[in-house]
Amino acid sequence: MVRSFTELTSHIPSWIKKVIPILVSVFILYYYFHDQDWHEIVLAVNGANLNLAVLAIIIPQLIFWYFDVLIVQRLIVWFHGPFDFKTFFLIRGAIYLLTMVHPILGGGGVILYLWRNIRITWTKLLGIMLFRYGLTLWGMVLLLIPATIAIHRYGLSERVGLNMWFWWGLLLFGFVWLIEAWLCWHHKKCFGLSRILAPNPEKEFLTAFHTATKKQWLLTWAMSIPPICPRCISCPCRPCVPSSCPSEFRPSLLKNHYRDRQALLCFPLLP
Repeated sequence: MVRSFTELTSHIPSWIKKVIPILVSVFILYYYFHDQDWHEIVLAVNGANLNLAVLAIIIPQLIFWYFDVLIVQRLIVWFHGPFDFKTFFLIRGAIYLLTMVHPILGGGGVILYLWRNIRITWTKLLGIMLFRYGLTLWGMVLLLIPATIAIHRYGLSERVGLNMWFWWGLLLFGFVWLIEAWLCWHHKKCFGLSRILAPNPEKEFLTAFHTATKKQWLLTWAMSIPPICPRCISCPCRPCVPSSCPSEFRPSLLKNHYRDRQALLCFPLLP
């Protein structure tokens, strides 16, 4: 399939291939910004702590961008073959324009780029992505357990708006599954969900799971933490943020919510 796609596009002049991404980028930016009241935005900016607001957006975005590229690059190198970090870093930045329109478009763009450029089968690629997001979720469970204990400790459970019994059930389920998965993949002691979901661990889809070392499991989890930390830190401030969706940017956000340093902590830092 990869070869046939290459044959279909081989007759297209190189200048057209370069122009099309530029035109698509311009269209996306127009779609994103064309209906904004720029006069009102300028007035709102004049009443905001703009320098701090810009830093509050750019720094977390750069952290997210860097580690998102790093974790994908490492996983491809570990479980498939050579993959250039710098090239993918630039490509990921371009694909971020699609994420501005919708996160699913951005994620799909990354997967299509990887499949097209590193000559990897869909089965293996999706298995690697499952390995990444599975370890990310397990890592979040390990972080959320002490965070939930702190919520109880400081009497904030009623303000969270969750059924804490149900929440604790989810966390404990994830924690037990993590232990069971660790024992299954690293010590061949499968007795739970891993045994049911992966009866044949040698399948191509499970390449990342059955070839990853303990160190690679830990590194994958560690690299997934920095991108989610800014979002976790901003969670306590969510009640004062009207919307966390960048496509719903409005001047009132700057004028009414980001005039001082404390309110800026509530800025939706990630898309």
